[in-house]
Amino acid sequence: MRIGNVQVHGRVVLAPMAEYGNLPFRLLAKEFGAALVYTEMAMARDVARGDRRELRLLRTKPSERPVAAQLCGREAADLIGAARVVESLGFDIVDLNLCCPIARIVKQRAGGALMAEPEQVGRLVAAMAAATRLPVTVKMRSGVDAEHINAIAISKVCEEAGAAAVAFHPRTVAEPFAGEADWPLIAQVKQAVRIPVIGSGDIRTPLRVKEMLDATGCDAVMVARGCLGRPWFFREANHLLNTGQPLPAPSSAQIKQIMMRHFKLLKEHVGESQAVLLLRRHLPYYARAMGRESDFGKAVRNVRTPCQFEAAVREYL
Repeated sequence: MRIGNVQVHGRVVLAPMAEYGNLPFRLLAKEFGAALVYTEMAMARDVARGDRRELRLLRTKPSERPVAAQLCGREAADLIGAARVVESLGFDIVDLNLCCPIARIVKQRAGGALMAEPEQVGRLVAAMAAATRLPVTVKMRSGVDAEHINAIAISKVCEEAGAAAVAFHPRTVAEPFAGEADWPLIAQVKQAVRIPVIGSGDIRTPLRVKEMLDATGCDAVMVARGCLGRPWFFREANHLLNTGQPLPAPSSAQIKQIMMRHFKLLKEHVGESQAVLLLRRHLPYYARAMGRESDFGKAVRNVRTPCQFEAAVREYL
């Protein structure tokens, strides 16, 4: 798959995930074969102003390339400034968020709220494409609600304005994760545009990756919650796509090694104390993957220090 001037080798992509998709987790996903990774959503106005907290979301390393930085905003000036910052930081792609359903974002008429404003979307994509040499992509939903499904129209607007690809989660903004994702709508979007379409929604197993590709004809599949606590998901999915055969699940001992590798990357990123707090979000998922929710999962639910975490690892794993 080619996104503008960026060649993406592979068809399984890490989604932008607030509070989970920081640099350490992206690096881990890359180690296991993610073809492309996205940062957490960053607010364009704060990035353009050089806000330190927001710029932390955009820390990157050459080893995670190709990597996309996702921005959220509704004003062209903010997105132009932020796109230029993203380019200066060494990213390969800049992505515009049209999908965030969080109330405070929608109230600002950004994120998913922009699905109701095709003309504004076109202006924003065109402004970003003119301001940076990076390919501009868009992540979108089906529409703001079930009475206003306009993903096909929005995808055409984005393409005409200069977008190099669209990532599409076929649920409305009003139903963030409810019900089943409307995969047939991904197929319709794919047929409507010439640029690459990355499908998203209900990808819980590697088999579902293959099923989405086969059912929709999309160019790649974006994985979100399905890889939490399971960063090896990408290796399994790639193996299944390449060979038609599933890989054996990793053992508990192997999962423990991966979890500790994750902890090491976090320590390098933010220091030991903060690393435990960031890892804590992922620990229930690792515990579930190991089948240890009842003991290890409970023990690490509220860990606050490296000593508490390491004691739980020693006792239960």
